[in-house]
Parts: sequence; structure tokens; C-alpha cells
Amino acid sequence: MRQDIRHYFEDIAQVLFFKEAHFGLLFLVISLAINPKLFVCGLFASVVGDTYAKLYRVPKALKDGGLLTINGFFFGIALASLYQRSPQFYAGLVIGSLAVPIATKVAYEILQHWKLSPFIVSYISVIWILVLCANTFGFQIETESGILKDSAANLNNLFVDESVFSHFVLSIFKGMGRLFFLPHEIYGIVVMLLVMVFSPKKGIHFFLGTAVATLATFALAPTQAIFDQYSHFSYCAGLVGIALASSPEKLNFNTILMFCLMSLFVTMALAQFLGNLGLPLLSLPYVITLWVAYLSRSPRLNVSWA
Repeated sequence: MRQDIRHYFEDIAQVLFFKEAHFGLLFLVISLAINPKLFVCGLFASVVGDTYAKLYRVPKALKDGGLLTINGFFFGIALASLYQRSPQFYAGLVIGSLAVPIATKVAYEILQHWKLSPFIVSYISVIWILVLCANTFGFQIETESGILKDSAANLNNLFVDESVFSHFVLSIFKGMGRLFFLPHEIYGIVVMLLVMVFSPKKGIHFFLGTAVATLATFALAPTQAIFDQYSHFSYCAGLVGIALASSPEKLNFNTILMFCLMSLFVTMALAQFLGNLGLPLLSLPYVITLWVAYLSRSPRLNVSWA
């Protein structure tokens, strides 16, 4: 039992590319303390995924990467951030938590032919299915525009200084929090400090990746209206930085930052496309950016010069 619990926390730690049980435990404790309503759902779905991995045959790559647990965790917090609590919500949480491990195995079987990891694409597909069935289930969904408005209100309440620099710095940390569907600067700061304690290298890539994408957003549209949307476009960049910094292949620092910046444009493009379909963006920009990064490491298309 003790070994199973330790393995579960090691899997949770891999949401930020760690393999340490203590990191996973601290990450969960901090997240639950800040927003229990959100992260209890992630905890439930991740336990379902972890249990599935123990009870049924799962490819070794999925077990070693903790992908069933990670996808379950992201599914739970994503669903909780999109929908109000109701009997239909809890039914969707249970059904989706059971579907995510199966979707992860299916994604792995398909993507292994291109030597690509499914990463967290399976939780995205399950969320999309639930969103498309929302009218049938009778869910009450909270729109992203409402979430952005609440986040802007929190920002104005916490800080009187309306300078460009303060908005910029706070947007970096808000983007880190938005990665886990909690767009609050305090949560982002705590998560970054936790990463820095366990690995200063990953912490630096986490911060600089998000900062580069946030700065590029400001350069593209330096207006007051875009301030509150900084984190809306840059939230995947930091995770891209950590992922590439953790890669077995030693990537050039400039190359990593280039892909962090690329994730911003992928995010903006997908936001336009998926918005027209009525689907949430979720972590898809991170997944697509990593697929491009790993595919570009082939001999015919090598970007190590960047």
C-alpha cells in the first residue's frame, strides 16, 4: 500500500516533469489548500486513472510517464473550472474519469507509430466530447469571458499600482496558475517557488518561457485591453519550457525559448479556430508545440541552430 501511494505521488509530480513523490505531495497539498473545490475533482479523477493502471494491462511507457494519472488530474480540474456543480456535473465527472484512461491508451496506440507521446491530449478529447454533449446532459457552463472578468477584478483588488510593469509581472504568474485552471497570481507564485526548490533549472525555464510569451503578447497588442489576456495566451509556454528542459536530448537554451514563443502563436491560432466551434482551448497548444518540437529533431529538419 505504501509503495502504491508513493507511486501515485510520483505520477502527480510529472504534471511538471518531476519524478519525486515529495513534489507531488506538496503540489497537491498546496493546490487543495488554495482551491479545494477545483482540485478535489482533479484528485478524484487522477486516483481513478492510477487505479486503472494498476488493475488493467497498460503499456509500460504510459505507466512510467504516469500519463493515466496526469490525464485524469487535468480532466478533473478542467471539468471543475468549466461547469457549475450539479448532479449532471458529478455524473460527467465519473463517466469522464473512467473514459480518460481508455482514451489515453487509444491515443498511445495511434501516436506510437510516429514515436510521439500522447501527453495530455486524451483528457482534452474527453472534455471536448462532454462539452459537445453539454446541452443533452443539461450542464450549466461558465464561459471563458466570465472567468477573465473575475480574474481582472482580483488583479485590481490586490494591486493599486496600474503600471505596465506590475501588470506584466503579475500576468506571468497568472499564466502559471492558468496552466492548472486557476488564473490567480498568488497560486502561480507558489507553484513557481515549489518548482524552484526542487529544480532551479526547471524553475528558470518555467519563468522565462512564460515571460517571453507574455512579453510577445504585449509587443503584439500593447493596449490596456490586452493586459487581462496576457495569461490567456501565454499559459502553455512555461510548461513547454520545462518539458523541453527535461528532455533526454539536450536542447539549446535558445531553441527552448523559441518553442516557448511558438506556443504563443499556436495558442492564438487555436483560440480563433476552436472558439468558432465552441470548444475550450485547454492545454492543446502545449501538446501541439511539443509534437512539433520532437518531430523537428529528425535529421531532415533540425532546429538546434536556433
